Amino acid sequence: RSGKLEALPLRSPAGALPTCGPREEWATRFERDAEDKPARYLRERSRATPRGTHKETQVFQFSGFHLDFAELRGEVDGVSIPDWYDAVFYPRPAIEALFERFDFTPLRQLPQLSIDADPARGAFSLRFHDGGKETMLPVRASSPGPENSILLRVDGAKEPVEVAVRLTGDVPWEVEVRGLSERLDGMYAPVSRIQNGAMRVYPNAASELSANGLPGTWSIDARQTITIAAAPGALDRIQVDRESFAVDLNRAPAGLDVLLVPEHEKAPSWALDLRGPHAVLRVPVRCSAGRSPAGPGDQPVANRPACEETGPGVTWRRVGARINLR
Repeated sequence: RSGKLEALPLRSPAGALPTCGPREEWATRFERDAEDKPARYLRERSRATPRGTHKETQVFQFSGFHLDFAELRGEVDGVSIPDWYDAVFYPRPAIEALFERFDFTPLRQLPQLSIDADPARGAFSLRFHDGGKETMLPVRASSPGPENSILLRVDGAKEPVEVAVRLTGDVPWEVEVRGLSERLDGMYAPVSRIQNGAMRVYPNAASELSANGLPGTWSIDARQTITIAAAPGALDRIQVDRESFAVDLNRAPAGLDVLLVPEHEKAPSWALDLRGPHAVLRVPVRCSAGRSPAGPGDQPVANRPACEETGPGVTWRRVGARINLR
């Protein structure tokens, strides 16, 4: 544009990269798939980690008069790390209980699986959460499988175990575990539902409940109603009138399904007993420091409060709900 040779700026998701930096940290090169395809600009570096050598590659593509970040590649100990979304995978009975909005016991009692795949950190492992116990299994190898799947090899108790991750496009849709243990073996899937003609995958069950199960207008009695809305910018929070609550499915007292933790410490905590999609029993609870079952995305076990009921419950009914009688 200026009539002279100039360097093109590199734009990452965090902003423009500095024009100068330590030469010994990053190596650079160009790459293209074919002679008639535009080249991509690659920045690469390798670092030693407890898992082995972590290789990180940042890929930039030409976009007018700058180079835009296109993708992040990574591998650790020779295993390529996919850039998958962060979500919790549940056994089918747990997902069915969530959508029935009744008795979330399977959500707390059945194991849950998360895949820690981060090319930037060099992390690639499976994490099973089962009550207060977490089992972390590093992925030792991966290979293409049948019908758009990836086969992951992890360490079992006596021999390597193969885990099949089935994809929809490049999105993990189903995980099958065999040969690990009777407790952890089985099929796992993320929480998903069709919205606006497309399938939406939620990070966890609490996020789906916050977005779809709880929002609406609820009647307390003939003259009093409350409004629940999904909190803007937060996937697992709701607003009850003007108060903001975190939705926690792992720490509710026995016999209850959901714990609502207020954003402000002085506000009371509540627990919910779901009676289907259109009725809820709200129970006041008191939470104190102690141990309670762990789950993905929660605080460390030692720092998480144990909660108990402190009074009688009040029934909420969804305004506008229709019950079909036969």
